[in-house]
Amino acid sequence: MYCCLGAFCWLWPAYAQSSRQRDNPSHLQFEGLGTLANGDLQGVTRDRKLTDFEVAYRRTFMRRSAVVLDFKTAIVPLAILREPFLTGTDTQALKNVPPATETRRSFGLGAKPAGLVVSFLPRHRWQPFVEFDGGLLYFNRNVMSARAAQFNFTGEGRVGLRFSIHNGDDLSAGYGYLHMSNGYTAHENPGMDAHALFFSYSIPFPRRASAKH
Repeated sequence: MYCCLGAFCWLWPAYAQSSRQRDNPSHLQFEGLGTLANGDLQGVTRDRKLTDFEVAYRRTFMRRSAVVLDFKTAIVPLAILREPFLTGTDTQALKNVPPATETRRSFGLGAKPAGLVVSFLPRHRWQPFVEFDGGLLYFNRNVMSARAAQFNFTGEGRVGLRFSIHNGDDLSAGYGYLHMSNGYTAHENPGMDAHALFFSYSIPFPRRASAKH
């Protein structure tokens, strides 16, 4: 009980301070992500490349002198998965083995409803951050295996650097590691892991009018 009370006393001044910030605590963010190579943490498929475009809402819920915590939620209006198929069939291969395989695209959309962004050095123009996101994607066909699913869950961890531009706008870029699979909701769950790069541009939301001099 005393620990909970102490934590509340420690967090509340920070929350109150953040609510009084002159800077808008909410941002609208436009992002693009592209995978570079597959990993092998859990997924068994290879030679898959995922590209997605996101529109996200980010809001600060705790601010201290050295760290800021943001809640983040996003929609994914377009996701493109490139993966190998056995040539002339509708069956995916675990990896690319030309000429026995050919690369095709599957298209999807989805959301990342729950994300946490931890930013450091909030008073500096350059701010390093780490981010954790969970979401889902729905494709126009079963992906990663013909006996897998159209609906897949995603989990992602990111590290990046945010650069403040002007009027609260900022640019971000960094590295991400993601996992995608159907969570054993289908006959097969091969899954994929991937190393990725991401870029984003964010603006205060709603944007406040500049003060007149």
